[in-house]
Amino acid sequence: MDSVDSLVEMYHRHKRKITPQRLCIFKILQSNSSHPSAEDIYNQAKIQIGNISLKTVYQILNELAELNQLEIIDLGTGTIRYDPNVKISHQHLVCKKCSKVNDVDLKVNSKMIDLSDDALNNFKIDKIDIVLRGLCVDCFV
Repeated sequence: MDSVDSLVEMYHRHKRKITPQRLCIFKILQSNSSHPSAEDIYNQAKIQIGNISLKTVYQILNELAELNQLEIIDLGTGTIRYDPNVKISHQHLVCKKCSKVNDVDLKVNSKMIDLSDDALNNFKIDKIDIVLRGLCVDCFV
């Protein structure tokens, strides 16, 4: 995700207002590696500015996704998560006990995956998502 200042400039270019709610969410997501849910972001924003609804949080998150500033991800934890780390290709480690999510740098491309010639001829791969599941250090102790 771009810096808060860059996001403000981008919103101005797209003729969108910079509200206290948007600014708050930009700051919450900045350098956030926890892959928060909308509810996590809402709870943090409510503490910081008070005047925000969950619907507003979802609207802002969807705007940021449309602007390619975050990725909406479903990692099978039962909750949609938001990943502001869109600049670097990466995969995810998911704890099957506590649902903590961490980024992992896993070099993957379609040549490394054993796909049939039929599949490669009939489909253009533009993204590979791999989710590695196990127990985080806090849960396997």
